[in-house]
Amino acid sequence: MNTLNGIDKLVDGTIVREEPFGFFLAFPDGEMGFFEPSILNLVKLGTVASVPKNWFLPYRISSSEKLRINSWNFALNHPLIVMLELTTKCDCSCQLCYINGGKPRPNEMTNEQMRNLWQQLVESNVCCVLLTGGETSLHPLLLEAIQYFHSNGVVVSLATNGNQLNKEFISGLPRSDFGMGISIDSYTNNKKIRGGLSSFELLESKLKLLQEAEIPFNIITTLSKLNIDEILPLIDWCRKNDVMLETVEAQPLGRALVNSHLLLTEEDLSKDAVIYRAKEELEDEYESRHYRSGRFFSGFLESSYQYTYLTGRCEGGRTIAYITSEGDVYPCSNCASLGILSTGNVIQKPFEEIWLEGFLEIRSITWKDFHDCRNCEISKLPYYCPSRCPALSYSKTGEFTKPGCSLYMKGAVLQRTHIHDKMHTSQGEKSVFGIYKEGR
Repeated sequence: MNTLNGIDKLVDGTIVREEPFGFFLAFPDGEMGFFEPSILNLVKLGTVASVPKNWFLPYRISSSEKLRINSWNFALNHPLIVMLELTTKCDCSCQLCYINGGKPRPNEMTNEQMRNLWQQLVESNVCCVLLTGGETSLHPLLLEAIQYFHSNGVVVSLATNGNQLNKEFISGLPRSDFGMGISIDSYTNNKKIRGGLSSFELLESKLKLLQEAEIPFNIITTLSKLNIDEILPLIDWCRKNDVMLETVEAQPLGRALVNSHLLLTEEDLSKDAVIYRAKEELEDEYESRHYRSGRFFSGFLESSYQYTYLTGRCEGGRTIAYITSEGDVYPCSNCASLGILSTGNVIQKPFEEIWLEGFLEIRSITWKDFHDCRNCEISKLPYYCPSRCPALSYSKTGEFTKPGCSLYMKGAVLQRTHIHDKMHTSQGEKSVFGIYKEGR
């Protein structure tokens, strides 16, 4: 759905999407956000001439009133992010894998069906595609997929365990509008935790290849009782080797449902605080040395969180979609993990039709429906609670609108917010955006 006669980019390469409330813009330097409809003439001018970014910025939307929410199933016309699962085949055996990776799904899409889906996503004006698995490098079309999306103006992110990376593959990767997340969970026991080939020594050599080729990447570490005592040495290695690291918490999804004893609890909060501070210090040090100009998955995810907070609605099925390797479309990876709230299959129905007409059940749910959360302290600014999530609620309670927050997560949100504010608010940052980065 695009009422601007197909305008999707400006002269300087700014991504443009017209939305019910106005526009979403993603500038070439990576800054992005929601803008008022009054920038229409600037958008039109930008198709024939370069328009300075600062001309748009005064019209950025920062309050819910300007989003003009006029329907119960309010969502973006165009997804900011589609998570595309290439396969669930994997050469690791992680005990907390959210998608139960290992063997491929029984009826994974053929190469022809996969290529047809790529075209659909481009025609649907998807801003960013995250290629995920399983292990993405085990799919024969991986590099072709990256190059196809990139050549058609879609920002691409790749999730991988890094085991199969080599110089030939890396030489074919884009150098702009592209980034990678390398899953590493320990400096000392990565192979024991993740299984397969994933020794840290092997992955260290792969990361050096990426650095030599100047490919942007982060280490992505899943926090659990398996590695809570091993994260600081990994952060120290990152500091010494000029590498960025992000953490996500294992959730009660996938294999964690049968390994729930490995999920973090209130007993781990003191360690979590130390790790969070060390991670933030690493990030500050890294960013003081590097200015990452460009569009990355993290920017679109941050915009999705901003949408969530401004609208009081989960981003799943509203700014984000997840497509399994069999073609089933879910609101997010959490829903895909649990097999809930699917709204169609791209083999049987075009993705754009599914996006515009589907997801009615999850879109009917807002934060106001989480009645038991109303008096919780982390339901209000300056906190951002990630657990008013229908999938996490369902996993914990069997219902979509019961509190899905564990005592650990509540404590983590409280202490991380205080640490973040103490470290960063003097720099003008808003604590609610960037406190919690869960890669749904």
